[in-house]
Amino acid sequence: MIIERGIINYSWSVDYFEWMLDHKTELKNLNNMSYWRGLKNEEERNLPSHPNRSPRWIPHRIMKERDKIINTQLTYLVGEGNFRPHESYDGERECYRCKVKIKNMGKYLGNLERGVNKIVKNSGNTSFTITDEEHRAILEKVMKQEAPNFTALEVEKAQIFLPQRGRRKLMNDSSGFCPMCYEEVIAPQLGWDSRLDNYK
Repeated sequence: MIIERGIINYSWSVDYFEWMLDHKTELKNLNNMSYWRGLKNEEERNLPSHPNRSPRWIPHRIMKERDKIINTQLTYLVGEGNFRPHESYDGERECYRCKVKIKNMGKYLGNLERGVNKIVKNSGNTSFTITDEEHRAILEKVMKQEAPNFTALEVEKAQIFLPQRGRRKLMNDSSGFCPMCYEEVIAPQLGWDSRLDNYK
């Protein structure tokens, strides 16, 4: 069962509260990449420069520890088998919450981007020579053309990733949830819960 945002589930086991208290620092810094970057050991800090290793690089072993924290918390929140652990993959996956087909969302967004680019190119322009308002008008035209080819749910859930002028977003799922369900429902529940600050 997925608990909605803003609801504290008092049926959670004592184990979960104890786990959160044991991992308070990691949970408070779950989305603070500077914290995780600061966990590099001396060898990792002194590695020679490399094109694939910017100053913001975080070693895979550290990110695996972060993934482990997220997976454990999701297991408590939604139950084992109700999310997709990091590093697993399923090309035919559906969002665990709303059941939208994530592959079709990606196809819809790709069609929108190609449709907009085609119209812009045929007009003799580029994404950098048109205004945001002109881009939006073209996008809305393409959205109307593409909508009949997809379900209402696929169109609705893709709104969070609509193409923007001169920018491209890569759409994927997060832990088995579509981007909208993850950002609006799942992500706000991850990390430290300040309501436990005075929990003993």
